[in-house]
Formats: sequence, C-alpha cells, structure tokens
Amino acid sequence: MPYVRLDRRSVARKDMTKKTRSMIGAFQYLTPPEWGGPARRVYVRVRKRKRRDRDADYDFDDSDGVRVAAGLAALGAVRAYIRYDGGHDEGFGYFDHCTFRGWERRYTKELIRDLKAADPVEFRKADEMLAEAAQTWARDLLGEFGTGEYKMFGAFWVNLKTGQLIDDRDAAPKRW
Repeated sequence: MPYVRLDRRSVARKDMTKKTRSMIGAFQYLTPPEWGGPARRVYVRVRKRKRRDRDADYDFDDSDGVRVAAGLAALGAVRAYIRYDGGHDEGFGYFDHCTFRGWERRYTKELIRDLKAADPVEFRKADEMLAEAAQTWARDLLGEFGTGEYKMFGAFWVNLKTGQLIDDRDAAPKRW
C-alpha cells in the first residue's frame, strides 16, 4: 500500500525547502485496511479467455491488462513491477520492469520491443498497453487513488502466473 504524506499548509511550505531525503522521511506507510483498500489478497486476471463461438459477430476483447500479462508470460516473464504515485487531483501507475526466469530483468523499452516482435498486430501500441495495464492494476489494488490533500507513492509486484498483486513495502519514489 502507499506511503502517504498529508498536506497541511504549514507543513507543505516547510517541506518545500527541505532536501529530498527529509521529504521522503515525512511519508508514512499505510497498510491496506488503513488506506481503505481491501483487507484480503488482491488478484487480477492474467490469462485470456477462450473464445467460445468463433463465428460470433461481436468483437471479443480482453482488457489491456490481460493481454499484456499473457504476452509477457509468453515471453517468459514471471513478475511485473509497477510503481504508482499521486496526490491532490491525480494518480498514476507506471510499468517499471519485469523479472524473468533466472532473475533476468527487462525494463519498459525492452519489453515494448519484445512484445512488438512477438506479435506486431496485437502489440502495435505496446507502450500504451503497458501504461494502461499499470494504471488498471494500481486501481485494482488501491481503488481510486491519488485524489485528496496528500501526496503518495508506492510499488507492487504482479505475479504473472497467479495474478496476485503483492505490495512492496520497501518501495522508493521514482521521481523526487
């Protein structure tokens, strides 16, 4: 769950003059129930549904999260690492990297290239799909996040085999 710092006018002005480390120290880690998130484990769907009727005249479309998870798993990825941050009026999820068998790590640019090489039609907009998947998974874990008088950051893992979202309690902010 997130690291959160409430914004109070006197604290916010004072924090503006501090160095980054002291700002990060002002954040407090909140557990899922304290944040208002689920008290149970959170799972997302990571496998595509099988089309039952191939002659149907409707477009069978899985979400970007499912298609990305299935594509990454086909490449041999085991886990995806997602960062998020937000506050005041917006919240963002960012796709950071994937861990593969043998602990190999590939970052977003490499993953985009690999997904497009594996299936150029399905992943023609792989960069947008990764961004949308990260945002969707962050929303699944946190609910609607990033809106309120606070600043927040955090990260979590997505197990690409089971779909479980696993909180990273040692997450550091990406941009500060």
